[in-house]
Amino acid sequence: MSSSKHHDHSHDHPAHGSAQRNLGLAFLITVVFMVIEAVTGWMANSLALIGDAGHMASDAGAILLSLFTTWVGSKSRAKGKSTGYHRAEVLGAFISGAAIWVLAGVLIFQAYSRWQAPPAVEGPLVFGVAVFGLIANLVNMKILHANHGHLGVRAAYLHLIADAMGSIGAIIAGAVLWWTGWALIDPLISIGISLLMLVSSAGLLRDAWSAWKKL
Repeated sequence: MSSSKHHDHSHDHPAHGSAQRNLGLAFLITVVFMVIEAVTGWMANSLALIGDAGHMASDAGAILLSLFTTWVGSKSRAKGKSTGYHRAEVLGAFISGAAIWVLAGVLIFQAYSRWQAPPAVEGPLVFGVAVFGLIANLVNMKILHANHGHLGVRAAYLHLIADAMGSIGAIIAGAVLWWTGWALIDPLISIGISLLMLVSSAGLLRDAWSAWKKL
């Protein structure tokens, strides 16, 4: 049994190095497109696009948490101690999942306010930027897929999945606004994005809580 554990740990160092490199690249891509979506969402007056940018901000935070936990893991395992790593990884995953719920609550509140008096939104601008946002999310998911077995990386990966859903929602909102001018689609899509975010993070929070109780 002890030899088996030693064998498993011997493969953790390159795995953690790969995870850190991939997380760093995904973080860079996320921040760039987060700024683009935030600025464009403000210019286009689109809550769906601003919400997607906000989710990208939570993606960036989740990726930073994952970078931290994998760094702690590499240090802990180098010293032959894994408890500190597991504790940091589980806590990071829990914080990441909770952040999605907070952001979803904010989006639902803002969407309700806009439902009462929907403002004019620049549909073509929303559509174009949301398409590029979706591409950025798919690229990041591809980058992190090889390492999503780590709980911390899985947290960031689930953020990206939820954000990809948000980008698809923003694309739909932009297309409807562009072709029909129906302003209520923007807050409606924002509520849908928020519900998807809650569902996507529920399993992560449950797994993180179960793992924490076993520490």
